[in-house]
Amino acid sequence: MIDNIKAQLTDAMISKDKNRIIALRNFLGKLKAKEIEKKESLSKSESLKVLQSMAKQLKDSIDQYSNGGREDLANKERDELEILSEFLPEPLSKGDMSKIIDEVIKDCGASSMKDMGQVIGIAISKMKGRGDGSIVSQLVREKLS
Repeated sequence: MIDNIKAQLTDAMISKDKNRIIALRNFLGKLKAKEIEKKESLSKSESLKVLQSMAKQLKDSIDQYSNGGREDLANKERDELEILSEFLPEPLSKGDMSKIIDEVIKDCGASSMKDMGQVIGIAISKMKGRGDGSIVSQLVREKLS
């Protein structure tokens, strides 16, 4: 993952794409910081978790900037999120998430809201980072209530 981002950074430097250079350097910085914290190289899934966390932070920032009337900053964050999405797996559709949740509910015999945490945990792990946690939570709540 890091090598891929470094290659993209080189290409951005050659083409003098300033916004892309800044975004890619931010991604590399976060990944390197996590490696330093862990004291070893990150696996692909660990790198993916770091990037997904960044995507969530960017989405939150976009909402806050938009609500605060700072569309200039919101657009900057949108551009960075768009670049980041190139490195993230294709997200699952709501229908696909619903099917996975149905399987999990059937497999673990969940029947009430007290099983919600267990169902969400298993479903998210089966989605391998491709499902939005808030949507998963909403779907599980609908199915178990």
